Amino acid sequence: MTEEHLARPTSILVVPNAPGLVVMTDPTPDSPRASVRSSISANPPRRRGTAISTTTTSSSAAPAAPADTFAMKRDPRSNSSSSFSAPPPSGSTSALVPPLPPSSPQIPTRSAKAALVAWSTGCGCIRALFMTALVLAVAIVCLYKLSPDPYSTTALDLPFQLNASSLGLVPFLDPTFPIASTPNRTILLADLHSHSTQSDGQMSVRDLLRYAMANGLDAIAVTDHNTVQGGLDALDLARTDPVLAGRILVIPGVEYTCCRIHLSLLGITETVAPETSWPSDDDLKAVIAKVHGMGGIVLANHLPWSLEQQPGYNAPRMQRHPTRQQLVEWGIDGFELVNGYRVDTPTQAFEAGRRASNASSKPLLFSGSSDTHTPGPWYVWNAVDVTGGRAVPSSSPTTQRTTVNNVSLAGLNYTHVLDALRARNATPVLFPEGSVFPVPTVIPRPRLIYSFMSPMLALASVATSFLYSDTRGMYSFVGGEWCHAEYVDVDYAAGPFAVVWVGVLALLWFAVRSVAKVVWTRAMYEVRMRRTPSTRGLVIV
Repeated sequence: MTEEHLARPTSILVVPNAPGLVVMTDPTPDSPRASVRSSISANPPRRRGTAISTTTTSSSAAPAAPADTFAMKRDPRSNSSSSFSAPPPSGSTSALVPPLPPSSPQIPTRSAKAALVAWSTGCGCIRALFMTALVLAVAIVCLYKLSPDPYSTTALDLPFQLNASSLGLVPFLDPTFPIASTPNRTILLADLHSHSTQSDGQMSVRDLLRYAMANGLDAIAVTDHNTVQGGLDALDLARTDPVLAGRILVIPGVEYTCCRIHLSLLGITETVAPETSWPSDDDLKAVIAKVHGMGGIVLANHLPWSLEQQPGYNAPRMQRHPTRQQLVEWGIDGFELVNGYRVDTPTQAFEAGRRASNASSKPLLFSGSSDTHTPGPWYVWNAVDVTGGRAVPSSSPTTQRTTVNNVSLAGLNYTHVLDALRARNATPVLFPEGSVFPVPTVIPRPRLIYSFMSPMLALASVATSFLYSDTRGMYSFVGGEWCHAEYVDVDYAAGPFAVVWVGVLALLWFAVRSVAKVVWTRAMYEVRMRRTPSTRGLVIV
């Protein structure tokens, strides 16, 4: 710097946000641009953005020059800009002044840093545990209180037509009983126990009837739990539906369901249901008498299933189940001898002993039933001789169409099936290996609320599977009650370990987040450094 420059008043500016950057201005009016010099000091100034000016007396007094304003900005590529006014003090000059010594920052010790990290991590783990517990609580409430059925109904694509008459089957109770119609005998292949979406089945009433036809049935009893609505809907469809009318015969009914027994009430058009989960013997006698008074038939269902041990309990599935002898004395018509592919041989032996001791007693009615809830293999039919060798009534024929077994239903209704069952003109036909035809394509129609809640239900199922097991036994279908005492088996070791695992996962999350934050910060710093010019990028305008 020359003496001439030193003789002129000079201002020194400290640029904000740029520690150590000192700008010296020389406001000479005759220069085309102000002379700007910059120097980077070793230490930053005490306060940023402060203009520091000193006065040095020149040996030869110089006239005061008017203050000029100089605008300073960074390179256009920079995102920041600053402008400063540097009015020179009158009759003084300025020189570079060493920056003020920095204040001593309080640097946290290593132990303080560790304590801070531990505190923040602990708070994060507690928050994670709290949120996990809250989500699990909501999920478990949904599982027990709001769990809906997964499907409102199912749509079936039936790629097969089963003809039971062509399978070469022989009724195992009476091998001489025909399973195909003759000129003098009209044989219907019937199912006497099935369920629709009116109770706990997954097929709509219409699809249930279509599925029955595909499996070679001429008639079917729709017996939903404690409601006759499914049977009435099926009866109406079989009369009016353009696909079903004249091709299948429907027997309306109810499966009387409680904690003591399951009964098929066939041929009734109003609901007969238990008022309590544990009806008395007199209540059951009254039910049998009432159904007979309505022109119906009463069958005791699936005794081997009802009397076997309930999983998780030292008790049968149906507790206080009436004995076979009691049911006969109360006036029951018969027993479901075959349920699916399971044969009730004890009941068969009971009937043989009863007839041996009293040959004049009326034989019990034995039936076979699919107990259909979902699409699957077919194992059993009932060959029912609805005419008994007599001519079919021809009054008021409904249609000239025939069933899948080429049987005309003209002039027939479900009362003819009931009459044949009372006359014991029926026998079950068992197909133990089941239908081996292509299974139907099930197209589920999920409920929207189930789709919405399915993640919560899945989470609750996973959580409860290892934390505890809730056992409630057999459902009564009466008032939402259960037939066995509920008990909860808690795994006390799994709970603490679950908490530990939540903590481990939370720590893992914090570690991954910290590493990602460091990587992201460094990457952004590199990007800014490439875009931000150095101090030599300052331009005076």
